Amino acid sequence: MFNHFSRYLKLIRAVPLHVMAQDLGIDAGLLSKYENGNRIPDLDLVIIFAHYHQVNARELCIYWMRERIKRSFIGYENLVEEALPHAEKDVKYFLRLRKVKLERKFSFKLIPKNAITYDIKQVKNLRYFQYRHHGVNNH
Repeated sequence: MFNHFSRYLKLIRAVPLHVMAQDLGIDAGLLSKYENGNRIPDLDLVIIFAHYHQVNARELCIYWMRERIKRSFIGYENLVEEALPHAEKDVKYFLRLRKVKLERKFSFKLIPKNAITYDIKQVKNLRYFQYRHHGVNNH
């Protein structure tokens, strides 16, 4: 299994797993699954991980996106080599057409030097969303 993202999560973690899980307000088992590569977190949680560990959020988001793309290939390995060159052209075309929409979508997270920002209220809302999203009710 591809696990660049999960390896990166393990490398940046400077505190015990249960402490980090408690600080972020998520289940330790779920956090362990993210680190072991069994699950991939949502983008909002990736940004929270980056700020928690004070690492470059953009770099962590790139690792996250690479993992998502690689996982989409599973089961279609024989078609990937043929489709990849065409897909690369399609992605470049898509990004060129959608550049304005993508910038608008992420504008609340990006500042001019490509760093990702957040405020405390936004983090609390994201934590609440993560609890609901993963079925945790005791927050």
